[in-house]
Amino acid sequence: MTTVNARLMRRRGNLLQMLPSAVLVIFGSSVGSVTSAQAMSVSMSASFQSLAPVLVGAAGFIVLLVAAMVWGRCRAVMRLNTRLQQSLAEQSQVEQDLSRAKAQLEDAIESISEGFVLYDADERLVICNQIYRDMHPIAAPLMVSGTKFKDIISKAVEDGQHPAALGRLDDWVADRLAHFRNPGEPREYEFADGRWLQYSERRTRDGGTVGIRADITRLKQTEEALLRSERRFRDFATSASDWFWEMDENLRFSYFSSRFTEITGVLQMQLLGKTRKETGIPDVDEDAWQQHLDDLDAHRPFRNFIHPRASETGETLWLSISGTPVFDDDGRFMGYRGTGSDITQQERTKALLRESEQRLMAMMDHVPAALFLKDREARYLLINRQFRDWFGVDPDAVAGKDVYDLFPAKRADRYAVGDRKILENWEVTSDEVVIPDPAGNERVYTLTKFPIFDGGEPAGFGGVMNDITERTQADLALRQSENRADMANRAKSEFLANMSHELRTPLNAIIGFAEIIKSDIFGKDGGSRNQEYANDIYQSGLHLLDLINDILDISKIEHGSDAPDNTDINIPHLIDSVLVLVKERAHGANVHLETNFDGGSDMLHADERKLKQILINLMSNSVKFTHAGGQVSLYVRSDREHGFVFEITDTGIGIAPEDIDKALQPFGQIDSDLNRKYAGTGLGLPLAKELAEIHGGTMELHSELDVGTTVIVRFPLERTISKIHLDDVAANTVNNMN
Repeated sequence: MTTVNARLMRRRGNLLQMLPSAVLVIFGSSVGSVTSAQAMSVSMSASFQSLAPVLVGAAGFIVLLVAAMVWGRCRAVMRLNTRLQQSLAEQSQVEQDLSRAKAQLEDAIESISEGFVLYDADERLVICNQIYRDMHPIAAPLMVSGTKFKDIISKAVEDGQHPAALGRLDDWVADRLAHFRNPGEPREYEFADGRWLQYSERRTRDGGTVGIRADITRLKQTEEALLRSERRFRDFATSASDWFWEMDENLRFSYFSSRFTEITGVLQMQLLGKTRKETGIPDVDEDAWQQHLDDLDAHRPFRNFIHPRASETGETLWLSISGTPVFDDDGRFMGYRGTGSDITQQERTKALLRESEQRLMAMMDHVPAALFLKDREARYLLINRQFRDWFGVDPDAVAGKDVYDLFPAKRADRYAVGDRKILENWEVTSDEVVIPDPAGNERVYTLTKFPIFDGGEPAGFGGVMNDITERTQADLALRQSENRADMANRAKSEFLANMSHELRTPLNAIIGFAEIIKSDIFGKDGGSRNQEYANDIYQSGLHLLDLINDILDISKIEHGSDAPDNTDINIPHLIDSVLVLVKERAHGANVHLETNFDGGSDMLHADERKLKQILINLMSNSVKFTHAGGQVSLYVRSDREHGFVFEITDTGIGIAPEDIDKALQPFGQIDSDLNRKYAGTGLGLPLAKELAEIHGGTMELHSELDVGTTVIVRFPLERTISKIHLDDVAANTVNNMN
C-alpha cells in the first residue's frame, strides 16, 4: 500500500508513518483467509470491484467504495511520484559529479606554478589560484567570484603597486583594459616592491579571458646584471690600456676593440678576415713564431706571445698577445678571444736594464773576489766570474737556484744556515768559511753578506768572498813559529836551569877534589886517595866534555855545517865498539844488554863517528831510564827492500804518548824532576834523530809508560853496500890495474 485517504486515516489512525506498507501489516489478522500471497497475486490492472469484497470480508466492518476513476488517478500519481524520485536521484548524482569536477579543477589550478585567473565574458572574476592572489597582495581581498577586472587593477594602481602608472593612472588603466580585451604578446610589469611579473592572456571561446602570471624577477635581475656587465665591459674596453680581439672558427680575425687602432695606428678593417699568417710574420725567433702557430692550430691557450710591430709612424712597438680558445656546449671550436698589450716601454726598460746588468757584470767580473746576489727566497740572481772559477758554478745556469741545487747536501745545509741568519735580521754579517775548490782542496774565505733594500723594503742580499787561504796559512805558520819559539825558549830556559845543575855538579867535584890534592890534606900517605880523586876529576872532565860536544853537535846540525863523512862501515865491528862504551854503565845499573845482528856481510855507507854517536846516545839513554834488572836490546837487520834498520828496545820507565813529540825536540825535557833524578840534558834523542836525518834516514819512537821504549832508526836502501857489489868493485879495480 502506497497511499491512503483521510477517511481511512480517521478510522485506522495515522497510517502515513506506515506507508508504503503491506496490507497485512496495517490490518493485521482481520484479513482472515486472504493471505499475503493472494494479495500480491492481484494484478495492478484488475478491477477494484473484484478486490473490494475481499477487503470488506477481511475487515469485517469496513466497506470500501472507491470508484474506478479515483483508482485511475491514484495510479497516475504513483507513476509521477516514481519519476520524480528518479529525477531527484539523478539530479543529486549530477550535483555530486559537478562538485567533484569543481574540486578537481580547483586542485589543478592550485597546482600550477604560475598565477592563474579566469574572467567571464562580462570581465567578472570566475576563479583564480592562491599564487595569483599572493602575486597581488594589495588587491587580493577583491579577488572573489563576480568582481570586475577593472576594479581589481584600479585598486592596485591606486595603492601605487605599478610605478609606471604614477602620474598617469587613468591612461595606464585604459591601456591595461585595452590589452586585456584584445590580448597579444605577453607583457612585463614592474611592481613597487621590485618584483617583475609577465602577463600572458588569451580569450576563451565563450568570450571570457584566461590569464597566466609568471614571476620573472630573477630573470630581469640576470638581464640587468648582464647589461651592467656589458656596459662595464664596454667601459673597460674603451678606457683600458689593452685591447681586445677575437677570431672565428677559421682562425680569422673577427673583432678588434678601438684601443688597437689607437695604439698601433692600424685600422681594424685592415686585419679583419685575415689569418695570423696573413697579417705578416713578426720579427721574432723562428721557434717562438712556429710555437705560436702550433698553439693556434691545436686550439691551445697561449700567454704573452711577444713580438715587435712597426707603427704607422715607423716606430717599433712591442706587443704582447694572449688568447683563450672558445668552445660551444657541444665542445665545438668557435674561435679565440684574447687581449693585446703595448709593452714597448717595458721592453725598452728591460733593454736598459740588460745594458746596466752587462756593465755591472763587466765590473764584477774584474773584481778579485767572488760576488753573488740573491732574492728574498735565497735564490741566486747572479754570480761573477771569480765565483765560477773558485766553485765551478756556471753563471748562466745559476738564476733561480738555491744552494741545494748547486752544492752537496751537507755543504748546502751549512750555507743555508748563513742565509737564514741574514734573512731573519737583515743585518751585515761576516764570517770565515772553509769551502773546497773544484779539485777538492779546502780553501779559507772571508764571507760578508749585506742586505739589499728596495723602497725601504728588504729585496734580497748580496755577498762578497775573499780567498784568505795563503794569509791564513801564513798566520798559522807564524803562530806555529811563535809557538815553537816559545817552546824553544822554555826548553832552553829549562835546559839552562838543568845545565847549571849538570855543569855545576862535575865542576864542583873537579874544584873540590883539586883543592884537596892541592892542600895535601892526606899528606904523604894519601897517594892512593889522591889518585882516586884525580880519577874523579878526570871522569868529571869527560862528562863535561860530553855535554859540550852534544851542545856543539846540535848547534852544528842546526846550522847545516855538520855534513857526514861517509865510509863503508862494518856493522858488527861497530856494534862491538859501542858495547865497550855502554856495558860498563849497564853493568853498574844492573841492566842486561842484548844484541842481534841480521845483516849478513852487508856494509853501511855512512859517517862512522856519527852512527856510533847515534847508537851510544840511544843505548845510554835506554840504560839510564831502565830500572835494575831490566833489559836493553839492540837488533840490527838489513834487507834488499828497506836497507839497514837499527832497533833499540828497553824495559824502562817509558814515555807518555802526549810527551813523545816534546822528547824529540832539542832541550825538550819531559819532566824536570825526572830528568834530574836520572841526570840528562835532553839532547840525546833529538841529537840521534838529527844525525839519522842528515844521512837521509828516519827515527821513530814508540813508548808506553811503565812498559818501555822502542827506537827505530832506518837508513835508505842506497846506503847499503852488499858483498856482491864489493866483489864487483874489487874485480873492476883489478881489471883496471891490469
